Amino acid sequence: MRRLSRGGSSLRGLTLALSAALVFASAQRPALAEGPALAEGPAPGEASEPSPGSVPAEPEPESEPEGEPKGSPVEGASPPPPSLVAPQAEASPGIEFAPPPPEEEKEEPVARQPLAQPYFPDPGTAPNDGGSMLALSSATIGLTAVGASVALVAGLRNDTDLAWLLPSVIIPSVGLLAFAGGGLYLGIKRAGVHRRWAIGHRVIGLPQGGGVRVIGSLTLLVALGGIPGGIVALRNDQLTLGATTLAIGSAAAVATPVLLVLGARRQRRYQRTGGWKRKPLPPMPPSAGLVLSPRLQLLPGGMGVGVGGSF
Repeated sequence: MRRLSRGGSSLRGLTLALSAALVFASAQRPALAEGPALAEGPAPGEASEPSPGSVPAEPEPESEPEGEPKGSPVEGASPPPPSLVAPQAEASPGIEFAPPPPEEEKEEPVARQPLAQPYFPDPGTAPNDGGSMLALSSATIGLTAVGASVALVAGLRNDTDLAWLLPSVIIPSVGLLAFAGGGLYLGIKRAGVHRRWAIGHRVIGLPQGGGVRVIGSLTLLVALGGIPGGIVALRNDQLTLGATTLAIGSAAAVATPVLLVLGARRQRRYQRTGGWKRKPLPPMPPSAGLVLSPRLQLLPGGMGVGVGGSF
């Protein structure tokens, strides 16, 4: 019995020593999640009886491992679920995007009506066409030639001295012709300016009535001098001269009012319209059709006639 009791006490001491060693070893490693490690005990079936007079040693409390914070995850535990909020990327402070330029307001297109005819600027008032100077110069040249011829014929018939007759006819005639020549040059120059103006503005120059008024004034003078001169010649038994002069004066008297009225009407139209009008537009060619045109060819041995067409 004593041997059994001694063997049991020694076995109990050994068990206590082993449990203390296991407790110290568990303090050196982290605790497992499955639970605390089981201390080795006596084999099942072996009864551990306390020895008399011995007090069982109390197990030392387990101390937490140093250097490991509280609440650290247990080794082997599943990680926490990932956060559902996506991390926001911080904008780099060195890049600044310029604001877009403001949009310009687009103007609505204005509907334009097609013009019936091409537009040309207003040419204004037409320049002087030189008709009055041309009419006056032409009439002066004609009257000078007629007057000089009549004076020479009358002087020769009356046996007038040539030393007196020629200077008296030639000197006035030369002066009148010089005046008529200057007026003729001026009239031609004005007519050229008027023509170039009409071509440049693509208009048609209208008669201004100046030449008609000048001719009407001359016919009035012819009528005032021809009718009394013809009557005087008839009284002096100069039938041929008197009849001719009277006929010319009568015709001039009839033509004078017609010319003056026509000149006045043209002058009023010139003042109202500016002395011009637009050229009519040429007709548009047909879109499709056969056009035939004859052609004449001169050959070395004769002449040839042909017809050309287009469609």
